[in-house]
Amino acid sequence: MNNIHDVKNFLLLNKYPKFYLKDRSKQFEFFALGENGNIPHFKLLLQGFDQHIDNSWKQAIKTTIIPQSVIFKTGENIVELGCKISEPTPKTSTLYTDMQFSEIDLFPNYELYSKLFNKVKTAINKEELQKIVLARKRVFSLRGDLNLIDAANYLESNTSNCYIYCICLDSRHYCIGATPERLFKQSGNVIASEAVAGTAEKGKDDILNTSKNSHENDLVVQHIVQQMQLISTNIEISEPYKITPSNISHLKCDIRGKLKEYLSIEHISGLLHPTPAMAGYPRKEAMNFLEQECFARGLYSGIFGFEYEKLQEVLVLIRGFFVNNNNLEIYVGSGIVNTSSLEDEWNELNFKEQLLLNYLQFIKR
Repeated sequence: MNNIHDVKNFLLLNKYPKFYLKDRSKQFEFFALGENGNIPHFKLLLQGFDQHIDNSWKQAIKTTIIPQSVIFKTGENIVELGCKISEPTPKTSTLYTDMQFSEIDLFPNYELYSKLFNKVKTAINKEELQKIVLARKRVFSLRGDLNLIDAANYLESNTSNCYIYCICLDSRHYCIGATPERLFKQSGNVIASEAVAGTAEKGKDDILNTSKNSHENDLVVQHIVQQMQLISTNIEISEPYKITPSNISHLKCDIRGKLKEYLSIEHISGLLHPTPAMAGYPRKEAMNFLEQECFARGLYSGIFGFEYEKLQEVLVLIRGFFVNNNNLEIYVGSGIVNTSSLEDEWNELNFKEQLLLNYLQFIKR
């Protein structure tokens, strides 16, 4: 199928479930369609944030999927796996003209967020926790559908070093986003993870020299190293450095080790996820505390990945649009530690969603 024009075009197929992923370094991309297939050496992993997911996303909990068809592109090389599928012809008209949306709610609002924030600070002061990530959900009523091709192109053009992902479980439950965060990559006996935590608005903070951001990142490093020590040796940790995937900068540390033995994608994901970048630290206590969040996260801050031959790669599902029946939802979160301030954390939530809100404003014109 060397005549494939664009792997993303397969998202136009009116078939489900379907999945798209483009590597953040642009080395590969793939489209996968269907489930209960018999493709050898290829499978997908899709997992929600926790067990308290609402019924709409129930099928997304710890789901291993073997597709019916896969188009896998590496450079100019294209490999077809499973059943043959034909590339749809892209429409030339503006596909989002039939999409209408209006904002209907914000969970939690500032008042409720303030109460939760104070509970977190109390727990930290009592040394019950060191960090909690509180999430916020902005909800829009939705008529019509997102143009997945257009949204993917927008996200790719307005981000740097991000995975572009799209997961469509059916016509009313799907998500598309651009995440800078990889949970892990395993190639041969080498496993690589990363701590992406500590955030500042682009150009407005010396993120490398801020104690609050450094502390946030350190906690993620601690968790990942603790878990990787169970399965690997020769662990190496880089010095923290700054990344700027969009209008946001983060602190990042790379963590590498050598696996003691081959482990499945499910096993490694279970050890690492969720990291303190998504939940808090210590993990068990943080997950118990997050029972108080006023909504189910669904796939937000969950994970999506694949295993193909001897390669495993799993990313974290953030910075995206999540469509749940007739609602379009935008989720953001921020890590609260002992030195956090309420206003700073609320403001961080605001600028983290700006890239996605800008897209909605663009298509509304």
